[in-house]
Amino acid sequence: MITSMNFVKFFEKIFQGSKKVFQNKALIHILLFLFIFISLDFFIAFNYLPTEKLLIGAVSSKDIEAPQTVEFLNEQATRELKIKAASSVGIVYALDPFITSNQEKMAADTFELIRKIQLIQQLDEAKKIKQLKAKLPFTLSNQTLEALLMINPATLGQLEIFTKDLLTKMLHQGIKSENLKESKAAVEKITKRLPMPKIFQDSLAEIIKNALASNIVPNWEATSKLQQEKMSQVEPIKTVIQKGQIIVHKGEVVTPTHLKILNSLGIYRPILSILKLGGFSLFTLILIFLSLLFLAQQEPNIFFNDKKLFLLSIIVISTVSISKWLGYFFNYWTIVSTASILITILFNWRVSLLITSFLSVIIGISATDFYPIILSLITGVAAILSVVKVNKRKDLITGGTIIIIANILVVLIFSLIKNDGILQIFSNLIYGGINGIISVILAVGSLPMLENLFGLTTHIKLLELSNPQEPLLQRLLIETPGTYHHSILVSNLAQSAAQAIDADPLLARVGAYYHDIGKIKRPYFFIENQIQNENPHDKITPSLSTLIIISHVKDGLELARQYKLPEIVCDFITEHHGTNLVSYFYQQAKTLNQESAVLEEDFRYSGPKPKTKETAIVMLADIVEASARTLPNPNSLKIENLVKQTIKEALNDGQLDECELSFKNLNDLCLSFSTNLNSIYHSRMEYPEKFTQEIKRSKINKLLSFPKRK
Repeated sequence: MITSMNFVKFFEKIFQGSKKVFQNKALIHILLFLFIFISLDFFIAFNYLPTEKLLIGAVSSKDIEAPQTVEFLNEQATRELKIKAASSVGIVYALDPFITSNQEKMAADTFELIRKIQLIQQLDEAKKIKQLKAKLPFTLSNQTLEALLMINPATLGQLEIFTKDLLTKMLHQGIKSENLKESKAAVEKITKRLPMPKIFQDSLAEIIKNALASNIVPNWEATSKLQQEKMSQVEPIKTVIQKGQIIVHKGEVVTPTHLKILNSLGIYRPILSILKLGGFSLFTLILIFLSLLFLAQQEPNIFFNDKKLFLLSIIVISTVSISKWLGYFFNYWTIVSTASILITILFNWRVSLLITSFLSVIIGISATDFYPIILSLITGVAAILSVVKVNKRKDLITGGTIIIIANILVVLIFSLIKNDGILQIFSNLIYGGINGIISVILAVGSLPMLENLFGLTTHIKLLELSNPQEPLLQRLLIETPGTYHHSILVSNLAQSAAQAIDADPLLARVGAYYHDIGKIKRPYFFIENQIQNENPHDKITPSLSTLIIISHVKDGLELARQYKLPEIVCDFITEHHGTNLVSYFYQQAKTLNQESAVLEEDFRYSGPKPKTKETAIVMLADIVEASARTLPNPNSLKIENLVKQTIKEALNDGQLDECELSFKNLNDLCLSFSTNLNSIYHSRMEYPEKFTQEIKRSKINKLLSFPKRK
């Protein structure tokens, strides 16, 4: 029999199994990857899915009219004009230097070969002619060959000179294929006028005619370039379809032009082919892969944080879907700038620039137009620049104004480029301004929600926490004034030190404000809050004193949870002591218990050690500030040595092993701490007693004096 207990156990098993599944980091990354890929692929492919069953050649079953006025490019007519312009361009011819040099070389090789054959004594005339015929680059008559073989070297040289001069002249003038016969006839006329025997005239003419070739050939590259220039001068033919105009009448055969108009109006999309879908999917896959690769290499704290990666995914998908929906109402509506603002504030400008570029391309492809790409990119970058240094929520208003102006300017540029009418431009500008306002409102409205939902802490939140009117800081001031003063000094040291090593100064300052809030629970057990000379630690054992001192970390964390402080601030509470040794009570315990062993582990904080630059800075600032107050007659050298010794001990004790501080950072921290401590604990000039009394008297008189009534 199935009982309710069985159902409970069954669902408990399912829950435990799903919990184990979602603890698998690799699986979470794969699921997120698939979620982004499928969502984006759907939005891109959606624009290419058919909304009307219209096919070229089919008969329309109803009248289809334009729901709005649209201007579209008449590609067919424009293409025909361009073809006509290209065909009006004649073929460009050019002299081919390779053919010229090749033919000249053939003539020169002929004479060189004749000389070589003449020198062979063992061959008779018939064999010489036969050998010449076999090796000559062109065919010569036996009569010409006999004459050339019998001629003496000097005359042969003269014939070669005549040949070279006439051939070079003819070739360099340029010969087209259709003029080759005329050129050869001209050679015969010229050679007949030469002062030499007829046999030599004929031989010369025959060699030159064989060496002649057409060397003016079509230059297809120049012809194509000229055709392209002519085609580029053709103005595109645009067709305007008025609102209410019937595009396809009932019973009319559908043509490609009909489909083009319907596509421009957004009331028809051609059928998506498998190949096209595959192309879009591959493109989306590559974009997502490259973006994740960038995050893995440059922003590992985001890539390996499931919560942050999921937040980025939500922002990307929401931006694309809302922009897609807005795009149905107006061509220039996109909220990429909203994503740019959110990611810049929640993460950083580098990630924001990456996602802005990613979204711009995706939205452009989804809209099948390049205008949204440029609009999204420009307004997105403007958004990043306007909020990259935002420190207060009201700064978002200034940034929002910049975004609205950028949106209007980009829309104006596109309207002018598209040659829209005055009324259309004015309408576009209004819609562009509204789009900018919507983007800013969405960003400002969703920022607090995303901060709380995903547990992220922005600089705006940190500035709110640094307000002295915060309830927890008020309690720290009233209940533990000494600790409050100490925290203020530590925050000043930490902020300057963070600036020196390019850490986050605001985070370091706020973390220092709250690092000792646990002392609120037992304030008088900490020396800075002991107003009178009585010390409660004198009445208890070193072990108990250590337990009370160490417990301020746990108490601070409980208070932080109670007041809902962000996790990034809680880290300062838990890490600002690391696993340091409470050396005073440890030494006291060793002195009191000389016979029994005292374990050092019992006198150490439970940790963890600082894991970021900022928590490590606060740890060191906390130690050096407390130590500097104990210095008798502090001076620059004493303070510098104290700071160096403090950092060295923390380093040797392994307290800085888990943070990202380099040796250069430690040197810079040493310089920053020393400089600031010197300004706090500098030695003062001793005034003469008489002068001191006069100053005191003057102050008393001022306090007791009242302003005169007018």
